Amino acid sequence: MTALVPFDTDQLCESFEQRVAEIAPEATFRCEIPAENDALTATAIDDITRTVRRVAGELDVSIGFISTENAGRISTPITSVGSPLSKNPEYDVGIVRHAE
Repeated sequence: MTALVPFDTDQLCESFEQRVAEIAPEATFRCEIPAENDALTATAIDDITRTVRRVAGELDVSIGFISTENAGRISTPITSVGSPLSKNPEYDVGIVRHAE
């Protein structure tokens, strides 16, 4: 059994930012890492949803796009942030199924 190695979030954000700049140089990139939650009932989905909603409110967005490894399978799996985010009537939410 191999040990889990923590990932370097700063390096990931930097890599994502470089890739976004290659694809869409005019785009604004923002990397957010959900704050750790001490609530016993909070899940990673809760933390991600809360972070996306906070940033969407700060930026006063009219549409948001979500892309995850399971976005193309079903829109409300147990591990999807799509369902709780799409319930907010303040902005439209698009689920990206394919990158190309």
